Amino acid sequence: MKRLEAALKARVDFPASDLARLKEEFVEKKLPKGELLLPMGKVCRSLFFIEEGLARSFYYGDSGSDVSLWFFREGEFLTNSESFFQQKPSIYNIELLEDARLYEISHQRLEQLFEELHLIERFGRLLAIEMLGEMIQRWHAMQFKSAKERYDFMLERYPDLFQRLRLGDIASFLGIRPETLSRIRAKH
Repeated sequence: MKRLEAALKARVDFPASDLARLKEEFVEKKLPKGELLLPMGKVCRSLFFIEEGLARSFYYGDSGSDVSLWFFREGEFLTNSESFFQQKPSIYNIELLEDARLYEISHQRLEQLFEELHLIERFGRLLAIEMLGEMIQRWHAMQFKSAKERYDFMLERYPDLFQRLRLGDIASFLGIRPETLSRIRAKH
């Protein structure tokens, strides 16, 4: 719970009482690798914080292969922001890539806390802005950068993940074929 507390405090300078109240609302869960936290077509009803483990969001491409959109690791909040904040069906899946220890808070409970405590509402707003900014960075990288530049972007953003992910997941995240990834890695 120390990582969760640090992540909350990094976004908002909570008084001890508000921080304690928010932390007690998060429920600890231990889930196995392969667990689908959010299936495509379902509404995301939870915000998670990853204490230990690794997850990804993905969808199935035209050929039936899965395409990785985003990776989430220790110390990060995890949700489908569009589905969670707007309570709309998700257009992608979220799965655990490793056994995980998570903290979960429901959308309903978080909304109640937003009404009760101004600083928690501020936390939600800052988290949504942060997630939007990350999505824009990812979109920009995919639209305007070469395959090598996208690889460098991932290497800078997620240096530790290259040892934890399958090459196919990395290639699909970068929008390139596994053979192209192998050539880029060989030159790096």
